Amino acid sequence: MCVTNYPVAVVFALAAVLCFFRGHAQQDTASTIIGNSQRGNRILVINAYDVNAARFRKNKTGLFHRLTDTLLQAMQVRLAVASGKTILLTGHSFDAADPSDSSLLRLEDSQLADGALIIRSVDVGFEQVKVEVSRDAGGTHRQASYNIYSEVLYQWYRHDSLVNEKNVRIIHYHSTRSVMSGLFAAGPNIIENEADAIAIVKENAIEYCVTYFPGDGKQKPRLEKAGFHF
Repeated sequence: MCVTNYPVAVVFALAAVLCFFRGHAQQDTASTIIGNSQRGNRILVINAYDVNAARFRKNKTGLFHRLTDTLLQAMQVRLAVASGKTILLTGHSFDAADPSDSSLLRLEDSQLADGALIIRSVDVGFEQVKVEVSRDAGGTHRQASYNIYSEVLYQWYRHDSLVNEKNVRIIHYHSTRSVMSGLFAAGPNIIENEADAIAIVKENAIEYCVTYFPGDGKQKPRLEKAGFHF
């Protein structure tokens, strides 16, 4: 019988190669486990509302940029409580016209995210509720009442599939003012009432997280709503 005698150096070289590949296989398996664990614990919050496209006047454009930023920051905090997950904000440009294509999935994959909450639209303003007319010796007087509101359209995606879409509208009485005509009365200026606008945008985020965010069969904690001092 012929027995092949391999040089000792060759044997050690083969052993080293086997250890190298075994180590990389273990490392890849560990990376996959870590990646999957992180992915199940991450949610992206994406702003798809283009304030500039709304063509507001300059001061109002600046205000709505601040309101949108406030909404995203509030959502990052409140959604973390409601979901028990890590919330990631992204400034990634996002095609609002077609959110369900592969671009959303690629964005989630790049951040190891299991889902995405997309802000579709943001509106904050005043609306007239009623006009009370009174008469006295001085003539006819009209008092118009106004509510302040915030309205946000949210879309919740798991990977690239739309799970639900919720339009959340929060409304509060704000103030009254004397007007010449109830029909064409100008309401409060939203720019001059920025603090109230910010407060009601924050409440919108809270309302969505408490009422509409789909938990995974877990009881969601009741979150205290923001206070208002109009």
